[in-house]
Amino acid sequence: PLEKQCNSNSDNSSRSALSESDKNTQNQDDDSCGATDRKMERQWLPCQAAYAGSHAGRTVRYGSLTPDTLRAIPSQVLKLFGLDAMDAGMQNENDSNHHTTGIRKLFLHQSQAIESAMNGIHTVVCTGTGSGKSLCFLLPVLAKAFISLRQSQNCLKLGSAAILLFPTKALAQDQYSKLSLLLKSLQENDNSRTAPLRAGVIDGDTPHSQRDEIASECQIILTNPDTLHAAILPNWNKKPSYQSLLSRLKTIVIDEAHVYEGAFGAHVSMVLARLKRVCRVASSPSNTAVEFSDVSQCKITLKSQKAQSIPLFIACSATMIHPEQHFRLLCPIAEDEEVKVLTSEEDGSACAPKHFFVWNPPILDVNGNSTGSVFLPKQPKNTATDSTSTTTMEEIQCPPDLGEEMNEDGLVEISIGSRKNSRKRKRKHFSEGDDAVTLFNHNNYFTRRCHSADETAFLLAKAIATGSVRCIAFCKTRMLVEWVYERCLAILKSDPKTSHLTSKVESYRGGYSADARRSIEDRLFKRELWGVVGTNALELGVDVGGIDLTLHCGYPGSLNSLLQQSGRAGRGKGSVTRTGEIVPSCAIMICFSSPSEQYLWRNPTSLLSRGVAAPPTLPVNGSVVKGHILCAGEEFPLVGNRPVSCLLNEYGNVIGTMSTDCELLGGEVYYIEVEYLFQKGLLTRKTVNAVTQVDEKRMAKVNEIEVYSTHPVVKHPWQRLVEIFCAVKYRISGGIRLM
Repeated sequence: PLEKQCNSNSDNSSRSALSESDKNTQNQDDDSCGATDRKMERQWLPCQAAYAGSHAGRTVRYGSLTPDTLRAIPSQVLKLFGLDAMDAGMQNENDSNHHTTGIRKLFLHQSQAIESAMNGIHTVVCTGTGSGKSLCFLLPVLAKAFISLRQSQNCLKLGSAAILLFPTKALAQDQYSKLSLLLKSLQENDNSRTAPLRAGVIDGDTPHSQRDEIASECQIILTNPDTLHAAILPNWNKKPSYQSLLSRLKTIVIDEAHVYEGAFGAHVSMVLARLKRVCRVASSPSNTAVEFSDVSQCKITLKSQKAQSIPLFIACSATMIHPEQHFRLLCPIAEDEEVKVLTSEEDGSACAPKHFFVWNPPILDVNGNSTGSVFLPKQPKNTATDSTSTTTMEEIQCPPDLGEEMNEDGLVEISIGSRKNSRKRKRKHFSEGDDAVTLFNHNNYFTRRCHSADETAFLLAKAIATGSVRCIAFCKTRMLVEWVYERCLAILKSDPKTSHLTSKVESYRGGYSADARRSIEDRLFKRELWGVVGTNALELGVDVGGIDLTLHCGYPGSLNSLLQQSGRAGRGKGSVTRTGEIVPSCAIMICFSSPSEQYLWRNPTSLLSRGVAAPPTLPVNGSVVKGHILCAGEEFPLVGNRPVSCLLNEYGNVIGTMSTDCELLGGEVYYIEVEYLFQKGLLTRKTVNAVTQVDEKRMAKVNEIEVYSTHPVVKHPWQRLVEIFCAVKYRISGGIRLM
């Protein structure tokens, strides 16, 4: 794309070095144009854009569902996603008629993910950005909720529920807007008298007065790990709405799972373990600990109750290097449980090529004007001795006192004042032959590179001015977001031809009110904006659509972040022309002056090199487990090396296997931290009678075991971990607090 734009604009003026006489001539011809106006006319310099590499496109590959899976999915749900029952069961990679008939075909990875999820197999989808990963979990979730709601309507029950976890509010709102349209269409096409499916969002922006209604009446809940930890789990046995939600929970979806790594990922893994534990208790008819008073009988007959199922976990990401290992570390899944892993090898979606460039801002002279080069000026030779000057670094750092007038060379001489230092430095007096060296030292002392934010604003304004390129500029901090946004508006306003485009640019960052963020997101998703300046809050899976170019103000910090941000471009139907041709997208990283980023410009191929891929690690150590043990002890008594079902008079009556508290909450670290917290008086110990063994005749053996609970003196133990969640999440979500 850059080469085409260079060729089309070859007749325009370039950012080249001009002599003083040329500048005067240009000023006489363009007296009516200001300095900012000329910025819109300048183009890039030679060697300014370094080609880093490209990601090749993919050809489409379709998959099919088995007849049993097709029969398990309601026809209303298939019609909702534009699928035909006969067509979804046939695999034909060369069929292209679905573009004209309106019938949708499943990609290869979508069909395999839906197949495994409908059969109750834990699934992790790690395919490219824009490959349709949302369909992999939305279709099974809606199908199971629709079937369950239809079966339970005679019993006046709400059917099963699903929780969708998203790391940022922007991503949750994006998915909620799509899900709301799907549910509305499903209700219109459903001729039966089944109650409509409902979805709701519970996060920091949701008023407390609405949370109970959403939790008790909705089948699909969109939330984040922070709200799950600080609002839903601590109050599950206090609010009937939360207890009803967790008792019906059958599916847990974790979107953008690659975010949950390191210490933050360890905390989220503990939250998911507590969620699985509480769901097992809440789904039991006797969701309180049962006291067996007569231990002398040794055996009792278990009640005949409906078997309780273990929640199904589905994870999606585009940049997990080791998806299965990361998935098993993050989710409370036993080693013997089957996991379906879908990687880029099974990715059947079509993808346009994506080109990556490293952009270096130009060098500015003492007056702040471009020198027409991206390279630092070279030191001139001494005219008297015809040899290289031997000026020392001490003399460059301490230039001679300068006046405030312009010298013969047209150079503005700035007085830097005198240093308030007791030690006076001796300055070398140059001879007449050293004038060139003196001028070079003066220029080099005040020479700097154009700031990356200013250059990003210039490129963003150029993209918006074309009227055909939609762009997102990613910045690391809030300050950089406002910097780029204000500079872009100034450049657009400076030209009467582009002044009307200022309403097409917005900034998105933390610090805005919830209503302001929803308004910006709504305009963004409806493609009313041509340019957006935001933090990495827009990085995680937000399907903006129709984006052609992504700008990155500095290196995002990791290759995964760069690929996630660049993945916002070239998505959906916006990247396909009317003739069906897929338009390539482009990503440009604008360098700062730091040595590391200048190295990327000099060695651009290193931008996309991953190096040695280390296996994922979630440090579940004592400092992480300690706080979650206190939270779990308040939610339900801790039973050590036994599952929580031993206190529910339902031991062994579970579909699948239920892990023990020791396995869920840290393994060997569990016993160490429990003993430590008990010695500190933060846990209380109690001896109770519990089911420890069940025979084939459903006769249970009752023994005495020790259980631990959080001491009443510990108020709100979840608050001890909120600061950790907010500190790490503040960096990930671009400064947008979730709670």
